[in-house]
Amino acid sequence: MLGKLSPRTLVCQCCGMPLEDAIISHNKDGSPNEDYCKWCYTDGEFKYTSMEELIDFCASHMASEAWPEAQVRRAIPLLQAGDLDALEKLV
Repeated sequence: MLGKLSPRTLVCQCCGMPLEDAIISHNKDGSPNEDYCKWCYTDGEFKYTSMEELIDFCASHMASEAWPEAQVRRAIPLLQAGDLDALEKLV
């Protein structure tokens, strides 16, 4: 079973990654932005211009021997939607 996130766990509103202090993004003025990770939003700008660009980046970096890129691509929308039940079926 996949772990449950605490109600206080921050997640990137773009890619769904759980946020820790080291990966929280920053606004143009240097202040922390707790809505996005540093890979999706940096210095006040989004790094992706389309959902497909975001999925390409995430799938290529998340893929492994245990989770091939095609499986990661199917999982990303489920992660974004918070559909952990459907995600568990991919495992």
